[in-house]
Amino acid sequence: MNLNYYMILFCIFFIFFIALTELFKKKNLLLDRVSSEKHKSFAIKTSTPLTGGIFLIFFFAFFLAEKNFFLIVFLLLIFFNGLLSDVNYLNNPKIRFLIQLIFVFFAIYSLDLRVFGIGINIIDYYLYNYKYLNYIFTIFCLLILVNGFNFIDGLNTLSLGYFIGVLLSLAFVENRYDYNFELLKNNFSVIFLVVLFALILKGYLFLGDSGSYILGFFLGVKILFISRNFPEISAWYFALLLWYPSFEILFSIIRKSFSKQSAFKPDNEHLHQRIFKKLKNKMPYEIANPVSANLINFYNIISIFIGSLNIFDTKKIIFIIFINIIFYIFIFNRFNKLNEKN
Repeated sequence: MNLNYYMILFCIFFIFFIALTELFKKKNLLLDRVSSEKHKSFAIKTSTPLTGGIFLIFFFAFFLAEKNFFLIVFLLLIFFNGLLSDVNYLNNPKIRFLIQLIFVFFAIYSLDLRVFGIGINIIDYYLYNYKYLNYIFTIFCLLILVNGFNFIDGLNTLSLGYFIGVLLSLAFVENRYDYNFELLKNNFSVIFLVVLFALILKGYLFLGDSGSYILGFFLGVKILFISRNFPEISAWYFALLLWYPSFEILFSIIRKSFSKQSAFKPDNEHLHQRIFKKLKNKMPYEIANPVSANLINFYNIISIFIGSLNIFDTKKIIFIIFINIIFYIFIFNRFNKLNEKN
């Protein structure tokens, strides 16, 4: 299919999508819960349509390089899991997580996706020799990633911007090392993502749980495919690609365990929220939100780009991840002290 086909397709869908979003706004449908949830009102002040997930489902349906039936089915299931939360029907995070667990289990088993090694002999031994232990480890990693993308979706464009950064990194690796990851169908797909990025940046709509879940799920599954097909690439490079949303949620779980809080209870103490809390005292509220998000993404893009130049060098990539974690903890504590002074 040529470029003109995708341009026509995009124009038709975009008009339909904007009309649908306006209809939802008019009918007060699929709006975020700013008035009832403190952690949402922390970063935004007005209810906004959560139609980004609808945009992304259409995007993946037409722009997947491989028309993998099972992948599309599981993307839809993960989407509906988030959509039920967005429409206030599935508010219990534990039940939502349990449903995710079931979907992710069947996805991993049906697609036969596993982590085939991380470069640590003792762990690799068990991953190679105990298939079902490998499945458990892979399911755990994918669940962390899916919910990690939802965690970082608290600021405009943070989740989608990170996703785009990872895609661009993989495209760079494809061109530099002459790989074919079969990630997306053509370069026109970037226009779709940039348009969605601009709409979120403006605050016209948000991804919602449905959108952030499928971003994390799609990226996790595709990277598992790539790591299986190109085992010469360091597994730690893929860990670097996904380090920030994954570490954000793991750090939050550890932090809450020390303060004897439920890991499922949302709060306003994540790194991106602490940065935003400081910046909103220095600039208008609606500017501090995307500025905070894109400062974080700018750092991560630089980090990932350096890793993309060293995809076979495990030691260098582990060092980059180590620096990222140390820098994360330093910034987290630094902004905590700054906010306490205020």
